[in-house]
Parts: sequence; C-alpha cells; structure tokens
Amino acid sequence: MVNHRGTQGLKDIITDIRLMFGDKSNERFQHGKMITDKALKKYDTDNVTVTGHSLGAAVAKEANKEHGKETIVVNPAVVQIDLITKQRKNDTVIRSTLDPISMLHNLNPWKSKKSTIDIRAKLINLLTEHSSAVLDRLGDRDVGI
Repeated sequence: MVNHRGTQGLKDIITDIRLMFGDKSNERFQHGKMITDKALKKYDTDNVTVTGHSLGAAVAKEANKEHGKETIVVNPAVVQIDLITKQRKNDTVIRSTLDPISMLHNLNPWKSKKSTIDIRAKLINLLTEHSSAVLDRLGDRDVGI
C-alpha cells in the first residue's frame, strides 16, 4: 500500500488553494508521484493499492494515473476538472454524505455508482465528517476492486 496523507501545515494549505484552480504541478504532487513510482518499482507486484485522504486523495489519484493500480480515496478533494472527468474503473471513492470537500463528487455525471461509497453522516460537524474516522462506520465491509 502506498498512502498519501491529507493537508498538514501551511505549505499544504497553499497546495490546496492551487488545487482549487486545477494546478497539480507543485512539489507535493511531484513528490507523491516520485514516492509512488519508487514503491511500485521496488515491490513490482500487481497487489498494490494507492490510497489517500483529502489532498492526499488527489495526490494518490494523480500519482497512480500512469500505473492503473487500485486507488482507494477517502473524502477526496474535488475540483472543477473532476466534474467532467470519468471515474476510472480502478478508483474507489469513499465519502461522508456531509463532507464539504468531496461533495462535488456526486455532481459528476461520470462517477461510478458501483465504486462510490457514501457513508451516512452521523453528525453535523463538518470537520468530523471530513476526517478519515468516518471509515469506522464501514464496519467489516470490504471495499475496492
């Protein structure tokens, strides 16, 4: 598994802002691609999943674009270009129904209903609903391809 973390610190907040305008050409995305490429080369197996939460989800999807490995993302950052991009068959999107960062995913007419898991919100606390802790509500459910 190759995991990309979400926003942490001022540098990532700047990356978040740039991402809102579709810019994926920054250091965070370059580093994510380098780490993913390195891990996939080192372990040379089909049994690899690339994961991420929030900003890390955007990094994971971008870093895995050329490889086509399984990608599982949680409450992914969704920007304008994502609204007209077909969800890849190897991408699983897991999101809270009240997560403000990933809510645009459901507006994408090319999203995969089969590969999108909406977790019913428990609270009206948007920070809690955006956290990766929402995964606890999946229980023993298997996800992915």
